[in-house]
Amino acid sequence: ENRLTGYAALPLYLNPYLAQFGEPVLVAGALRPLPGSYDIVFDSPTTAGAGTYAFRFWIDDTRPPFARLVRASVRRSAPVLVRVSDTGSGVDPGTAVATVDGKALPTSLKDGVLRVTTRDILPGTHKLRLQISDYQESRNTENVPPILPNTRVMNATIVIR
Repeated sequence: ENRLTGYAALPLYLNPYLAQFGEPVLVAGALRPLPGSYDIVFDSPTTAGAGTYAFRFWIDDTRPPFARLVRASVRRSAPVLVRVSDTGSGVDPGTAVATVDGKALPTSLKDGVLRVTTRDILPGTHKLRLQISDYQESRNTENVPPILPNTRVMNATIVIR
C-alpha cells in the first residue's frame, strides 16, 4: 500500500511549466511503467471525506483539450463561454488561466463549459487568451517532450456590449 509507481504517483502538479507546480492535485500516474500487474487503492484519510468519486484511466494521452468559444459577443457582466472537452485524461479546471487584454480573470467549469467572468471589463473589443490543460499534463515532467503537450492555448477576439 505504501509503494508508489515513482514520482509520477505523487498527488502533486509535477510539471514545472505549469503555474500550479507543487500544489496538490487528485491525480496519480506512472511514466513508462514496466509490464506487470498493479493494484490501485482508493482511500480517504477520514470517514467524512469518503464518498462518491470519479475514476479515469488513460494510456498515452498526448493530446491537449479541445476549446471552442461559444459566442464572441456577450453583454456586459455576462460570462464568456468556452466549450472544453478532453477524450483522454479529462479537462483539469485547476489549470484554467484566462486573460482579457492581459488582465487575469476568474474562471469556473461546469458540464463542459468554462465561464470567464467579464464583470470588470468595459464594453468594446478585447483579446481573450485561455490556457487550459488536461490531467495528464500534471504528470508530465521535463522528461516528456515536447513542453506542455497536453495544454491548449486559445486566442480569440471578443466583444463586450
